[in-house]
Amino acid sequence: YGKDSVELASAVSNLGQSLNALGDHAGARIQFERAQKLIEAAHGPDHPDVAAVIGNLGVVALDERKYDEALRLYNRAKDIIEKAYGPDHPDVADYMANITIVYKHMGKLREADEMTARTLRVIAKAYGEDHPRMGGALINYGALQVEQDNYKGALDTVQHAMKIFEAKLGKDHPYVAFASHGIGTCLTELKRPAEAVPYEERALAIRIAT
Repeated sequence: YGKDSVELASAVSNLGQSLNALGDHAGARIQFERAQKLIEAAHGPDHPDVAAVIGNLGVVALDERKYDEALRLYNRAKDIIEKAYGPDHPDVADYMANITIVYKHMGKLREADEMTARTLRVIAKAYGEDHPRMGGALINYGALQVEQDNYKGALDTVQHAMKIFEAKLGKDHPYVAFASHGIGTCLTELKRPAEAVPYEERALAIRIAT
């Protein structure tokens, strides 16, 4: 293909992901930036494939605890996808979820809460309110509520997620176990340990069976 061919971008990005997984963040950054240049040269700076590479650079920045840089990169990737596909595309929700993670690391829980609410709206439009993706987003929201010591709110949120998982994935799915454990944790924090025990027992039973 030649060293400047856009056809190499995928292989270069794959190398970057492997290097990042090995903890070689500097090496990963070099490969992702190389892939970004290849794609931008072929398709321009606003192509969705550019967003994917920028998202990978965001992962590197997050792993390096460079939160301001990660936030900038994830927002840039989100903006590219919104421009290409519209604000309700599922990939927009993915980048919003990443932005929420960065806000949590930065201690900006109000901003994380607002971004999570936006993420839930996008997922509802893209998949429906009873889709497993919604259940996963609700679990993340419940975790955020726990960080804010809002255990009652988290309990309601995770219970909603578990109902979705049970209806769509079955009562013995590992996601149900995860939600059941989350409910148990919330009940324990609410000083209701006797109610928590059956949920923790159910979570354990599902994990043993699966």
